[in-house]
Amino acid sequence: MNNKHVRRALSYAVDRKTLVNAVLQGGQKPAKTFACPGIFGSPAEDSSFKGIEFDPTQAKKELELAGYPGGQGLPQITLMFSTSEGHQKIAQFIQANWKEYLGINVELANQEWKVYLKTLNEDAPQVFRLGWCTDYPDENNWVLEVFHSTKGSNRIKWSNATFDQLVEQAAYESDPAKRKELYYKAEKILCVDEAGIIPLYYYTRNTLTKSYVSRTYAPLGGQHIDKWKVNRP
Repeated sequence: MNNKHVRRALSYAVDRKTLVNAVLQGGQKPAKTFACPGIFGSPAEDSSFKGIEFDPTQAKKELELAGYPGGQGLPQITLMFSTSEGHQKIAQFIQANWKEYLGINVELANQEWKVYLKTLNEDAPQVFRLGWCTDYPDENNWVLEVFHSTKGSNRIKWSNATFDQLVEQAAYESDPAKRKELYYKAEKILCVDEAGIIPLYYYTRNTLTKSYVSRTYAPLGGQHIDKWKVNRP
């Protein structure tokens, strides 16, 4: 996993649209970035930001660039996840994608949550699954506090000097437009250029509202129910 072309190959080979439509079926959106829509500085809602996406042709090229054409000679990879039926289905889907589009066989492993976290801290496998829910709606809480090589939790033990510089600069920048530009560049490094992570999907929450209720939709929870209106005939 110290070869960015291997990481890029694995990411390009995940069919995110089919994952959310056929496996998850909860209205989730395929992710092209780390930070989700609704987070200040996230390029997730910007149509001009391509991000990472399913591209099996490019995936095969990346594996060739890494020196493993058709997966030949690639060391054994383990994909680990915490014990959950939903997580298992996701892992199995990704395993099947990598087999079909890259020709590689990946081992799956799962552990109970507390044991899983201990494993990630002490002896993490090559690929493992984690999610993130925001503490406050700003990219600083995502890219700097999660993936900065020394100031973030950085469970993936990834380091990129340019990325660190960008998110540090953005943290002190007062111009919102400049902050967004810096975060866009950081997201591109994290998710595309270096493929430090494989973004899968953005979480959703499904709720039912009566048809005669006019309501607000807060992207990160905290609904303003005081602003809802009942429009009965």
